[in-house]
Amino acid sequence: MALLAGGRIRSVAKALGGNPLDNAELAARYGVEPSWILERTGIERRWVGAQLDELAGTAAERAMAAAGLGPDDLDLIILATSTAVRQVPSTAVRIAGRLGSRCGCVDINAVCSGFVYGLQLAYGQLAIGARRVLVVGADSFSELVDYEDRNSAILFGDGAGAVVLEACPDAGLLGFHSSSDADGENLLYAERNGKISMEGREIFRRAVTTMAESVSITLERAGLEVGDVDLVVPHQANVRIIDALARRAGLEHTPVALHIAQHGNSSAGTVPMALADHITGVRSPEPGEKVLFVSFGAGLVAASALVQW
Repeated sequence: MALLAGGRIRSVAKALGGNPLDNAELAARYGVEPSWILERTGIERRWVGAQLDELAGTAAERAMAAAGLGPDDLDLIILATSTAVRQVPSTAVRIAGRLGSRCGCVDINAVCSGFVYGLQLAYGQLAIGARRVLVVGADSFSELVDYEDRNSAILFGDGAGAVVLEACPDAGLLGFHSSSDADGENLLYAERNGKISMEGREIFRRAVTTMAESVSITLERAGLEVGDVDLVVPHQANVRIIDALARRAGLEHTPVALHIAQHGNSSAGTVPMALADHITGVRSPEPGEKVLFVSFGAGLVAASALVQW
């Protein structure tokens, strides 16, 4: 076991905006019981109507404040989002402006896998000499939801999370994997200025198998076993997907960071938000513990990263 890139997660933060949308309101609209939604998704409420740049900027500010850093301390801002404010320029530039930073900025779009892709890219930057990288995962997915489509409307909401990564020789990336499957592109998509179209049953099946494969490859590359993982931070799409992933990947007895009940699926925001909630509500990983991040999204793209805290 050796570090591929040295770097510690110095701080984590999240942000919500807009308004809460509870199951009761959606259930009344669709003529079902609130329990019907909860049983199928694990979601009780989601937040809708937020502005993407406000969400991402607030999460970034909180992460920077928690790290005790100023605008000149960053080398790069990576924003993972599929709901950018403008076609051009990147919304990451707005985050930099809000922070008062003149560091490099880039948006990436890997939908629900965006944050884990961003984490991988950030460790690459640390490996070639960057000091600190801010990685933000944020989406205002409610703007893409077709509320006439019950199956997708009950899932999605808005949210943002951010981490500050700092070069460090004693912590960092142990293994990673990413993949795509263009044959499944039409299973989950939104046309430009359009709404989400989703084949939920097939997405469920492929999400479980693909994430389990990604976990296996990442652990193999790190030279570690499932039992070496101390915490799993998965994409929060549906609690049944998370449960099925744990069984298929052999992670049933490993602690899992969950926040889906109160936030729903905020796409690129779910993984860092779940990490933030776990740290504040349960406990922070101890130095040396192994944290596994894994995600799946439209594309179909998947990603995982094993990090030594």
